[in-house]
Amino acid sequence: MKVLAEMIADLHYETLARLLNQLTLEINEDGTNDYNSGRMTLGGLLIECGENLSSAANCMEAAWQISKRFMKDKTTLDINTNDANH
Repeated sequence: MKVLAEMIADLHYETLARLLNQLTLEINEDGTNDYNSGRMTLGGLLIECGENLSSAANCMEAAWQISKRFMKDKTTLDINTNDANH
């Protein structure tokens, strides 16, 4: 799990926001299906989880809006500098 978390954390903020939004949709669907099938406690918890993921996605999108001006276009990186590693 540590390796997976590190790989996800290495994603660009915009990509991570999209991932969190998609995960929100998937978790909400599971929650709704569980709730509608009579597993109301499980469904409610999954729906709450989806709401929290949505909030995290919104925060990540805001972080992307702030940080994208600091990102260099990959096509303009000088391969002879350390910039290529950032």
